[in-house]
Amino acid sequence: MGSQSGRYKFTCNSVLVVFCVATLQQAAAETHCAWDTHMSESQESGLSTRRVIDISVTIQTDLPVWEKPDGLGAHRELVERQDQGGVAFVSKLTMVVHTGTHFDAPSHFLQAAFDSGRGIEAIQLSIMNGPAVVVDIPHNTNITGALLKTLPISPGAERVLFKTISSARRLMYQTAFESNYTALTEDGADWVVAAGIKFVGIDYMSIATYEELAPAHQSLMRAGIVPVEGLDLSHVEPGLYDVHCLPLKLDGSDGAPGRCILLS
Repeated sequence: MGSQSGRYKFTCNSVLVVFCVATLQQAAAETHCAWDTHMSESQESGLSTRRVIDISVTIQTDLPVWEKPDGLGAHRELVERQDQGGVAFVSKLTMVVHTGTHFDAPSHFLQAAFDSGRGIEAIQLSIMNGPAVVVDIPHNTNITGALLKTLPISPGAERVLFKTISSARRLMYQTAFESNYTALTEDGADWVVAAGIKFVGIDYMSIATYEELAPAHQSLMRAGIVPVEGLDLSHVEPGLYDVHCLPLKLDGSDGAPGRCILLS
């Protein structure tokens, strides 16, 4: 692309890119290259003004772990150090894949899915990214089918995050495992399936209640619904957002930790 303005004349291409960059420093007020126009259009779209809300927990030693009283504990080992003759600092992680904010693959609870060899890497990323609603769950109940009928979940909603009393209790910041948490019952999971929801999230280590752990998970997974568990929704108000979640791409794995954000 060529451009001329006053006494400044330059060409932006792969051969003369150094010349282009140097000249831009002088001519910026008078002319610009095509990528500048693209950048300004992105900024004008309003994306840069949206608030990013991190709803992931930090993987650290005192993080709660399923059915453990003493939390995650030591999980990161330095296997190379500069101050001990190494070229760099290199860490090795040792932990289950269902640690912290994490995602369940169907192979976590379905034998047929496990036998297929397909794991978390096979889940479509589009399911975990897009418009979502955060709903507040009353503090005196699990998430049943009857309750879900009363919540502000619009027909056609595909992504729902449940903010429960676990956020107020800050259970994801309590080291000892707590089996008395709020989550979906089996008939609640059946309601989610019937509603056509594709992605569900919750603010403790399981989308399903402790008492109905397997049947509620299996109901969701047979329908292709992806759960994200271990979210931090303590600082999130109920309402509409865009959610963006990415699990680690672990071949054949029954789950994976990852990162989730909301855009308000």
